[in-house]
Amino acid sequence: MTVHPNTFPHRGPTSRARRARDWRFFMKWCLALVALAGSLAVQTLAPALDLTVLDDQGTSVSGYRWLLQEDRTFPVTPGVNDPNMLAFSFHSSYSPPVATSHTLTSTATIALPDTTKRYFLSVLPDADHQMSGAKISGTDLATTVVVNRLPIPTAQIAVLIFHDNAPVNNAPDATEPGLAGFRINLVEAGGRYGMSGGPVMQDAFGHMIGTTYDDMGNPLQEGSGFVLSDANGLALIKNLSPGKYTIFVTPPTGENWSRPTSRRSSSSSGRRAITSSSVSSSR
Repeated sequence: MTVHPNTFPHRGPTSRARRARDWRFFMKWCLALVALAGSLAVQTLAPALDLTVLDDQGTSVSGYRWLLQEDRTFPVTPGVNDPNMLAFSFHSSYSPPVATSHTLTSTATIALPDTTKRYFLSVLPDADHQMSGAKISGTDLATTVVVNRLPIPTAQIAVLIFHDNAPVNNAPDATEPGLAGFRINLVEAGGRYGMSGGPVMQDAFGHMIGTTYDDMGNPLQEGSGFVLSDANGLALIKNLSPGKYTIFVTPPTGENWSRPTSRRSSSSSGRRAITSSSVSSSR
């Protein structure tokens, strides 16, 4: 009786081929498991951002929604020259959402997927507070977002009108006196950027700019829609809605002054923006 070697289940060329195939299959599974473990390790080592939300008095705010978006705007560092001038480029109009959630406490932990990118974090409390946010770097480990309590505090702008005898530095000097009686008007800065804008005549409470109030918020004297600089050249525009404004200065009637520069001022809630405005005599 003649028996061919290939008929035995564990001997011969067919058995060796089967073992080689099984070995290759086993190695593929091992490589897949190693890749999966590496991926899980990378995800585990991804940085996490600890978020804390406080109000403007430093009290913890619990219960809010947060949204993390990729910041694709150009990073600008004051005082650092950048060869890629913004005048020749455009910001991206789309900031892709990365993650969002809701937390019932005042803190949250947010995974940052890429340490080389920049992000913007928005926080919207459930009640009684204003929305706010913060810029985030991919390597940041913690950040605190401050939200203003409602109702939102009004803003104010301080303006200094002075005789610019030394206009090189475009700043008030000790020898440059303030000028009294100059009229300060506000204009919506939105009109300078393609949006509808115009003169701002009323304060945040619907009364004319310059209106004075008692401690209970009752009007004492109605304003005129503008303010005048005092004997030191100072003018304070109170009770404004937070926003961005353009300041126009008009000299007293009969006086011939020129204003070499224009000013835009941003006023945020609860803060005061100080703006100096220089004028030169053309008499």
